[in-house]
Amino acid sequence: RLAVNQNARWAPHFSYIRQAIQAGLIGDVQSVSFTLHWDHSWIIGTEFEKVEHLLLYDFGIHWFDLLFHFFPAPRFPNKVYATTARAIGQQARPPMLAQATFEYADAQASIIFNANVKYGQQDRTFVAGTKGSITSTGPSLSEQTVTLHTEEGSATPRLEGTWFREGFHGAMAELLCAIA
Repeated sequence: RLAVNQNARWAPHFSYIRQAIQAGLIGDVQSVSFTLHWDHSWIIGTEFEKVEHLLLYDFGIHWFDLLFHFFPAPRFPNKVYATTARAIGQQARPPMLAQATFEYADAQASIIFNANVKYGQQDRTFVAGTKGSITSTGPSLSEQTVTLHTEEGSATPRLEGTWFREGFHGAMAELLCAIA
């Protein structure tokens, strides 16, 4: 059996957002914005540095997967645009800046990556729906605070776990279920 390791969907903050959307807590999704500013320089000197569009092909694929969960079928983008660029002062070989924009008939989404941020890293997700919105912010993928905003007010759930534990657990559990 073959499985794709889409562990982002199982990270606690993304898992909560997925479930909130599926439960209809924010209505129909109108827009999604992902902005990530972090230091990805650990790739220098590794095989990852040889991947030409690393941020989109390797790292970014998790956010493309999340969009398909936030905009479930039959909603598919009509157009997708993506660009990459070298960040000023970057030392890694592949471009450390990337962005992608998704045009739907009735919605939009954007992903912005800056993988050359040494200080003050930030990860932010914003999902706007017809009945509310969800934000998730933090200094890293493992440290996130999620807030749900609706007509009834705002709520911040207590998240347990991290991307690397629950994220990989979820992906491996899917593989084991497929094998079983």
